[in-house]
Order: sequence, then structure tokens, then C-alpha cells
Amino acid sequence: MNENEIKNNNTPNEPKVSTKKETVYEDFEVFDIDAIRKSKNAQTPPSTPASEAKKTPVQRDPQPSQRVPSGVNPQSAEPRQPQQRRPAPKTDRITDVKPDKVVFDSAAQSKRLPKPRRTKTVKEKKQKTFVPAEQKTRGANPVVVLSKALIYIACVLIVSCICAYYIIVVSNDVFAFVKSDAQVEVVIPEYATLDQIAEELHDKNVIKYPKIFVLYTMIRGNDPGKYLSGVYKVSPSQNFDELLYTFIEKKSMGLTEISVTIPEGYTVDDIINLLVNEKGVGTKEGFIDAIQNTEYDYWFVQDLKDLNPNRKYRLEGYLYPDTYYIYKESEETTIIEKMLANFHSKFSAEYKQECEKSGMTVDEIVNLASLIQMEARFTDEYTTVSSVLHNRLNSSYYGRKLESCASIQYILPERKDRITNEDTQIDNPYNTYRNAGLPPGPITNPTLKAIRAALYPEQTSYYFFVNDIEGHMVFSKTYNEHLANKAKIDKEWDALKNG
Repeated sequence: MNENEIKNNNTPNEPKVSTKKETVYEDFEVFDIDAIRKSKNAQTPPSTPASEAKKTPVQRDPQPSQRVPSGVNPQSAEPRQPQQRRPAPKTDRITDVKPDKVVFDSAAQSKRLPKPRRTKTVKEKKQKTFVPAEQKTRGANPVVVLSKALIYIACVLIVSCICAYYIIVVSNDVFAFVKSDAQVEVVIPEYATLDQIAEELHDKNVIKYPKIFVLYTMIRGNDPGKYLSGVYKVSPSQNFDELLYTFIEKKSMGLTEISVTIPEGYTVDDIINLLVNEKGVGTKEGFIDAIQNTEYDYWFVQDLKDLNPNRKYRLEGYLYPDTYYIYKESEETTIIEKMLANFHSKFSAEYKQECEKSGMTVDEIVNLASLIQMEARFTDEYTTVSSVLHNRLNSSYYGRKLESCASIQYILPERKDRITNEDTQIDNPYNTYRNAGLPPGPITNPTLKAIRAALYPEQTSYYFFVNDIEGHMVFSKTYNEHLANKAKIDKEWDALKNG
């Protein structure tokens, strides 16, 4: 017997125990995964089969790590028997159990698995469950609910007030419940459209909402498509229907439209004579009253305050020379307002600012432009004539006297070809030979070119000018030069008369 055999014989016979652990669980323990994991980690000794339980266990040497209580013979100490577990009855529902996997048989799986959920259709998903209003507000803060209610009520009241305000205002404009009964003159041009009539009424403050006027007329079906031209007197107290009916009445028939051309250099007296005596429009007294006393809604007219008491006509200088189409039946104020409107369109805000930069008022620039208009016969000489007048106004040596023959022509009963020395001695505020500075007012109604020349004069050293026999200006710097030029021109005039 060799050494290995001796060792094998001395080793006590130990029962063969399978290292594979097979555990059987009760039905109620199958789903307790945590308990299964704990049982695996507990390292429970394998159970002894029932057939080998009656055999006497073989004694084993205690392991170094095992301790035997003092006073006890290690040989007589009985080995600790593993805890016997009653084997669970065999079942075909569970074949093997692992901590991370549980295997069911088909029969048990079909019995124990829950029924699959029924998938909702798209229609069922979109359908919302009805929740009563009491449940929605249940538990809400009463302060928040009250605040929301107050805000909602306030918004409704504000919107209602705004709507009510506009309804009242528009209704008052349409039906003229509470409006002024003042008479306003409006001009309906030939081939006027409904939109043009609405704008004319709005510009004259007869109505406030021209678009509402057009819309109301279209809805009512009162638009005839053709309106009779003429000058009408209407009132804001008339409703939309009455206003529209005014412009299609038969009384507007028979108005005569005429063309009137106001030449450059015409004074107020010339314009009145042209309109009254030649065109048969209005009366002299009516035009003088419209020029002197009637208020017009133009800034330059409103600026005519604190005028020189020697001024002949208040609106002299502002009746712009041009061609006008008027009705013979028109009132004098209507015709004068047309001329003022033309001046307003020509004299822009830029010119008003330039007047302020020059240190002169608008009326002073218009006054100076009227002198330029009457002195120079050719427009290319406007700026040079303007330089002479500016130099005169700024010269203390010449006593700021303009010595303009045009100012003498303005005070004469009839216009002359040449001014005499006796004419320059006339005692009149408009005589610039005797009075310094500008005359009390403009002496004619200047054009825009003359106004521009007054604003932007040429830079020269001239102080005198005289017209030759062809009407051109001859300029000079000194009085002696002026006398020589004047003597030469006088000889030419004498030769023309004698020849």
C-alpha cells in the first residue's frame, strides 16, 4: 500500500453532498424576489436526504476556525446537524427558481398572468371626461377666484364703455343730434365723386367721419354717381341724408364757372376792379369786407396782428397771382380764400424757417418781395435788386431809406411811366423817399420767385439802380455813378420822345 492509499484509508468516509442547491418554494413565495435573494446569500447548508438521516455521521476533525467550548471533549462533541426542512410537495407549476428569473409553466402562466389591457382608440383618447364646474373650483383660493371675476367684469365694462362712446359719437355725426347750426360754405367741383364731397365736408368741419359718410350713403343706396357743381351753404346740424340731398337739388343748376387770371404785380384794388367790373363777380364792398375783416384759418393770416395803422389792406401781399376757376355766384369770401389757399401751398414751412433765420418776419419778407416784384421787370434781376434793398435797409449812411419808385406808384391814383421829383415829395407813409425802412405793408401780391429773392439776395455793393428805356436795371455803387447813369438814360428817353 503506497502513501496515497494510506492517506485515503485514513480519511473518514464522508457522505457525498451535492453542491447544487435546489430549493422548492411555496406558491405564495414565488413572487417574493427579495426573500429569494436573501436565501441565496445566507449560504444555508444543504439538507440531508431522508434516507441518510438515520446513518451515524462520520466524525470530522474540527476546522482551525471552529472553537470547542472549554470542558468538553472534542471527540465526544456531536457535530452540528443542519436544519432539516420539510420538503415541499412536488408540483409541476415551478421547475426552477433563480433570484433574477422565475420560470412558469404554461398552465400556471395562463392562469396567473393578468389580462392584457385594452388599447384605447384615438377617438377615446381625444374624448375628455366631463368634470362638473363644482369640482373644478373645489379647493380654489376664494381671493384668486374673486380677483379673476373682478378683472373680467372690469374688462367687459371698459370694452362696453368704449363701444358705447364710439356708437354715440358716430350716431351724432350721422344723424346730427347735437351739432352746431353755423352756416358753412362748401364748393363742389365739376365731376366730383362721393369721396371728394366727403373730404370737402370734413375739411370744412361739417362732418367728422368722411368714411362713415361714404359707407352710410352706399348702404342706403343714395349715391347717384353724379353731383352738380356749385357753391353751397350747409350746416353741421344737417344729417347725412340732408347734406347729400343738398348737392343734387335742382337749385344748384345754372351756376356759371368762369376763369380769372390775376397778373403779377396786381394790387388789391386791381384785383377787386378785375373781379367786379370786368368779370361781374361780387361787389367792391363785399371784397373789401372779406379782405379786411373776415377770419381765415391760415397761420399767416392769424399772424397779422398789431399791424401798422397806416396799412392800406390787411391781406395785401397774400392774394397770390394765378389763374382761378370760380363761379360767378360765389361769395367774396370764397374767392379770397381760394387765393389764400394758393399762397399757403406755395409758401412752405421751409420759407417760414428761413424768415426766422434772416431776423425778419414773414410779413416783412412779403413786404420786401412786393418791392422787388414792382421794381424789377425781369426775373433774372430779382436777386440783384434784392441786394440793393438789403444794403439800403442796413445802411445808416443813407438813413435806411429805400427810395423806391414802386412805393410812389402805389400811392398815386394812376400809374405813371416815370416818377418826378414832385412825386417823391408826397406826404404819405408809403413814400420810401421820405420815410425810412419798409412801407407800412406790401405794395402788391408777390410771386414765389420774388419771395425767394427777398430771402436769398445776391451779395453786392450796390446802393442805387435805375431802369433804362428797355426796362433793364443799371446798378451803381455811389451816388455820383447813379447820377451819371440817370442822366444818360434821361437823354435816351428824350431822344425817344423827340425821334
